[in-house]
Amino acid sequence: MKILVIRFSSIGDIVLCTPVFRWIKSNLPESEVHFLTKSKFKHVVNGNPNLDRVFEWENEEDRTELFKSEYDLIVDLHNNLRSRIVKLRFWGVPIRVLNKENFLKALIVGRTQSRLLNFATRLSWVQQKFNGFAVENIVVRNLGLVKDLNERSEDCEIFKSDLELNFYVEEPHQPIELPQKFAALVLGGTYATKQMPLELLLEIVQKLEGNIVLLGGPSEVSLADQLEEKIQLANSNSVLNIINYCGKLNLNDSAWVAAKSRVVVSGDTGMAHIAAALGCNLIMIWGNTVPDFGMVPPVKEEANAHHFNVLDLSCRPCSKLGFKACPNKHFRCMMDQDSQSIRTTMEKYL
Repeated sequence: MKILVIRFSSIGDIVLCTPVFRWIKSNLPESEVHFLTKSKFKHVVNGNPNLDRVFEWENEEDRTELFKSEYDLIVDLHNNLRSRIVKLRFWGVPIRVLNKENFLKALIVGRTQSRLLNFATRLSWVQQKFNGFAVENIVVRNLGLVKDLNERSEDCEIFKSDLELNFYVEEPHQPIELPQKFAALVLGGTYATKQMPLELLLEIVQKLEGNIVLLGGPSEVSLADQLEEKIQLANSNSVLNIINYCGKLNLNDSAWVAAKSRVVVSGDTGMAHIAAALGCNLIMIWGNTVPDFGMVPPVKEEANAHHFNVLDLSCRPCSKLGFKACPNKHFRCMMDQDSQSIRTTMEKYL
């Protein structure tokens, strides 16, 4: 059986697709699994043994080869206009499409609801109306599209081990010096309203004792530098050691660092999903998005996950994705976080 799986973006979402690849290969070992994604995200599945071919959407040669291929099944895990265009080129091939549950998400988005109702109240209402949950976890929904391919009953049970994520890390191509025990603090994110602001970061780390390694891309260099500078000026804790790798590591090397940490602290970002895939202890700080959107990354059995939310805001969640800035200009979903509890949780691992 030859199967094409489609997911164009982004890092975290693609990591959340990896149980699908593994499920197919485990239950149909003779199958051939191809994956279609954007070129800039191809590296997210580097080394994945459950994929036989990865196509880059922007690569003309790849598209030509893709559209000449024949498939027995197409699994669309993106369900957008671009994926529909691809499916039209394979007219007649059986297709399974992910339900993004956008209607349920819209019901709990604060910008579409009465400002008299906070998030917890809206969520409780949705749970009462829709079988006790808001939005089912995305990994479960992804696996639901393929779980009957082994010719067993389509009602076969999905176990926790089936939900585990995969990310394959190579040894770094550059020397990376790390302390024996440290927390990895992930800065940045695709949307500003998912990112921990400088004020919150300072509240969390200023009173910590131990080693903190900062991870992030070129866009986070300025924030990391400001954090370092303000910590040094405060000079309130000489036993806090900050190691700044923002803008200095690629995704693979950042993941390698995360895997060495005692705990990863992150917003709703791709690195949080990678950390879950690597079996890291994880502290997730949720800003404008909420775990109840079904995007919580399953952690492995040996790891712990801690989630921090501000529940008493009528404007939260303001979007299922995010914005360049807080629509209400107060950013309370991050500014009102319980920094002391976050710090106490980090200290358990340091």
